[in-house]
This record gives sequence, C-alpha cells and structure tokens, in this order.
Amino acid sequence: MPYKDPVKKAEYHKKWAKENPEKIAANFKKSHDVSKIYSWKKQGMICNDWEFMYSIFMWWNYCDFCGKVFTKSKDKHLEHNHFIKDRENIRGICCGKCNEQLKHQDKKRERN
Repeated sequence: MPYKDPVKKAEYHKKWAKENPEKIAANFKKSHDVSKIYSWKKQGMICNDWEFMYSIFMWWNYCDFCGKVFTKSKDKHLEHNHFIKDRENIRGICCGKCNEQLKHQDKKRERN
C-alpha cells in the first residue's frame, strides 16, 4: 500500500477500482467460484474436476429430474448421493423440490 493514512488509502483504492473494473470483476468471480466449490465439498460432494463441474452448474438452466427451467441461480442445487463417500457422488443439477425429494429417499433407504 502506498498510503498509511486511512483516508488517502481509501481514495487510492477507489481510484484504482475505477481504473481497473475488469480486475475487480475477475476477482469477484474467482472468489465466488472458490466459495461455491468449498461449500459443495463441505456438504460431502466428491468430484474429480471441480472447475468443470462449476462451469456446467453455472451454464445449466433446467432440472435434470423434472425439467423445471431455472429463473434464478439460487433455484439450482448440485445433487449428490449421500451414501457414496469414497468416489464421485454427484447425481445432477436439480431444483429445490427434487433435491428435497431425493434427500428424503436417501434417508428412507438409510433407515431400511
């Protein structure tokens, strides 16, 4: 940082951001990608190529199970098999309703 004074530092960052909007956008996209992938891993999903899976997830626009067209990105869910813990376990991209149904089927199968 060229400035220790917080006011000058803020002015410097504001000016830099105005002059470099493409870098701001690229950093935001990258941090979103990493955050989403981290979230999937934390939920127990296993995949051999996370960047490829993320790009497909962002591009996909309908539910693999019922065919519902996604109108918002938050309507999409990456569905995985909860029983598979040692290899790839992604089943597809689905809507919230199908995701819940598949989760309940998994729980039901676990009890039997």
